[in-house]
Amino acid sequence: MQAATVIGPNTEITGEIKSYDDKDFYAVILPKDGYISGDFEILNPYVLSEVLVVNLYKEIGSVSGRNMYWPIGRVNGTMVMSTGVVGLRAGVYYISVARSYTGYQTGYKMKVNYTETEFCEIESNQTMYTSTEIKPGE
Repeated sequence: MQAATVIGPNTEITGEIKSYDDKDFYAVILPKDGYISGDFEILNPYVLSEVLVVNLYKEIGSVSGRNMYWPIGRVNGTMVMSTGVVGLRAGVYYISVARSYTGYQTGYKMKVNYTETEFCEIESNQTMYTSTEIKPGE
């Protein structure tokens, strides 16, 4: 994470996973609270199964990644993947791209979409201690 490539929100980047233990890290700086999501394209036209795992981290040294996207592969030539929309506070976030256990060496394109908003569900809010505050009238 310390050597992460800084990318801006709404910017498309291209990368490649070359080996089983290769991992790419990107840092995204969100200027204000908002939603992020991702567009993801696998560049290898012959991939037929799960290939990459993409995780989102809040800070360097975080051991708990949050799965944002899980590209599944191609079905009859069409890319099938799940994408997530995550509400986040302003700050620096890290995205890792790595090969899955069943994945292959492959290139990829990724775009982290960002929409600024004051009113969004902020992760992580899975407990009452980490809940997103809603003020009356919002």
